[in-house]
Amino acid sequence: MSSKNKKPKAVIVPIEIPDHLKDKVNPLKNRILFLSPSVIDGEERECRKDDFESLASTNIGVGGFGKVYKVRHKVSKNVFAIKVINKKKILEHDLVE
Repeated sequence: MSSKNKKPKAVIVPIEIPDHLKDKVNPLKNRILFLSPSVIDGEERECRKDDFESLASTNIGVGGFGKVYKVRHKVSKNVFAIKVINKKKILEHDLVE
């Protein structure tokens, strides 16, 4: 693809967190994903890594942008597969709209 046909890189504008929600969200340098409606409405706080316990000594899968882990939520005891994504790779490949 020639440089004339390349699409311009997206400009990433970090999401601003309202002051009244700062204690309910994770402290991130550059937030590129939106908050869930239940967090915005103050119904619950954002999930944290510490809310889960790992059920496997290693990852259960690998993808192009991260690894997948089998975890259990400490309170509800529900089991989930969580994909840990490398934000730098997402930004390098211009996959944010």
